[in-house]
Amino acid sequence: MRLWLRIALAGQLVFFMGWAGLEEWRHHSGVTLLLETEGYDPRDLLSGQYLQLNYPIRHVENLRGFPRPEPVRPMEIWVRLEPLGSVKLGLRSYNSYRAAEVSQSAPLVGQAKWAKARWAPGSGAVYGIERYYFSEARKESMQGLRSGRVWVEAQLPADGQLRLLDIVRQ
Repeated sequence: MRLWLRIALAGQLVFFMGWAGLEEWRHHSGVTLLLETEGYDPRDLLSGQYLQLNYPIRHVENLRGFPRPEPVRPMEIWVRLEPLGSVKLGLRSYNSYRAAEVSQSAPLVGQAKWAKARWAPGSGAVYGIERYYFSEARKESMQGLRSGRVWVEAQLPADGQLRLLDIVRQ
């Protein structure tokens, strides 16, 4: 009985260490890029403090590769992001990106930056970075975001799943 318990505990330990290693690899691999926001909606709900963000890259209906006629059901798409130019915010300089092309199948990994999204009629492409949750300690600094341009620092790893890193103000 003790042998089975040790095997079960060792299996759980290996599983969780592997999972943590995978998440650390995802966190440290990938390209950091800057995305412009179209608007934001500050929320103060019981579930926590967050900003509801909108991005110009969600409008993919007129890009090359988008299916015609427009689908009536939600679907997974891949959006190629191309550099728009360099933006200096504060002391750092960032590369800003825009949506350039759509693919319905997973593209080959290469130099191009492809982001995975879920497209639905009426809502556009959703990347999973539309909500930015912040702590109580940052509440005051987030209240000041009502004026000026707001940018998002995001990470695009090889798996194509955008990850929101921080909010950057101009």
